Amino acid sequence: MSGPLARRVHRAEADRILARASRHDLQRPDVGDAVTVSDLMEAAAAVGLEPQEVRRAALIERVPPARTFGTVAFGAGSRRDVRAHLTGVEMPDDTAGLERAAEAGLARRGTVLERKEGRFVWGEDGALGRSTVAVEQRDDGIDVRVSADRTGTFTLSWFFGTFALSVLAAMVGLQAQIGVVATVLLIGLLPLIFARPFWKRTERRTLALIEDTTMSLLRVLDSSSTSANQTRRLGPADAGTAAVRIEDRIGE
Repeated sequence: MSGPLARRVHRAEADRILARASRHDLQRPDVGDAVTVSDLMEAAAAVGLEPQEVRRAALIERVPPARTFGTVAFGAGSRRDVRAHLTGVEMPDDTAGLERAAEAGLARRGTVLERKEGRFVWGEDGALGRSTVAVEQRDDGIDVRVSADRTGTFTLSWFFGTFALSVLAAMVGLQAQIGVVATVLLIGLLPLIFARPFWKRTERRTLALIEDTTMSLLRVLDSSSTSANQTRRLGPADAGTAAVRIEDRIGE
């Protein structure tokens, strides 16, 4: 066996794949280490999960966040990206399904930024963050990339933390006790320390959200490809015959 189904995954990645495929349901098959994607599909089928969902989930790859000042300061990635490559499919002529999947998955209203043959880009830009979905045709299939930038959320929480500490410092006269420089450093750094658990949870929720959105997009692409293949196999003459048969049954 070769190809994506033969790819070996270790325990941590296998758990992430099964979590995506089961929509984070706790009842998932228990698997060992260094199993193939095909093994995961069989294990999923044994407990009632859809094997094709496991196949789609295994295509998703987390893009490591860039090491920036914000990543170091926040202790978490405020911008996260995931990508997937679906082989053997073509971009659907009607991309309305992709647009619906993007808005439903990210739970945000956005706009189509680009819609042309072989490429679809959707985005939304809010006060506290932005999201982007890009679907592009390649020679051997389709690339899908979903990005979410929550820098605004991180920055706002830090601002409120510094504001609250400023008020508290003024009430207790902290500046007079430890000096101006020490007070400023304390007010600026403490929120970065105590808010890190919140930022890490936000990062995990963002990752789960964009991975679920990517799963929805892959379902749309798979479904469109299946419908197109069935239409091509049926052919115009057979399609006309099928329509006549349906009309005859309705007449009966």
